[in-house]
Amino acid sequence: MANICVVLGSVREGRMGLRVANMIMNNLKAIGAQPSLLDPLTINPPMLTQPLHFMKDQSQAPQWMVDTHQIIKDAEGFVIVTTEYNCSLPPALTNLLDYFPPASYSHKPASIASYSMGSGGGNRAAAFCRPFLSELGMVSLPSVLLIPTVQNAKIAEDGEVGDNERVVNSTNKMCKELVWYVDALQSQADKVGEKPN
Repeated sequence: MANICVVLGSVREGRMGLRVANMIMNNLKAIGAQPSLLDPLTINPPMLTQPLHFMKDQSQAPQWMVDTHQIIKDAEGFVIVTTEYNCSLPPALTNLLDYFPPASYSHKPASIASYSMGSGGGNRAAAFCRPFLSELGMVSLPSVLLIPTVQNAKIAEDGEVGDNERVVNSTNKMCKELVWYVDALQSQADKVGEKPN
């Protein structure tokens, strides 16, 4: 069973990202994966001044950092759920993920789901997300879920989707691809016994 960490990017009042994340987690559960959610609004990390791996004594790290790091280390793959802020990524997303060492993300596959109130579906945020994830050590996957005019996409708060075949099919494609990569990488790791570096 693939352990997938779904990471929310937006903390704005009235955000639509939680609906999108719930939809993705529902899909992951339906195909046999085990999703967990990292929500920067709930975690509420302060503005980054010292990441975990720069601390001289990591035993002094606050509990939220220890707990979040454990979720990241346990994850076999990620889904990044991001909106687009000023043609770029939300600062809450980068602030949260930057707290933790690249080794905890290394060689793990990541899918990108972006959305916006406008017609672009957050495509510029999705484009910025790829090099960011790569720098953290993740492997960004080909399929991207783009949801334009998300307020009209018929996604309920619990993630159930109304009459929107495109969003349903795109979500299913992305989730299946991610689980396939997780399984493939695990199979290779079992065969050779270690990561390439």
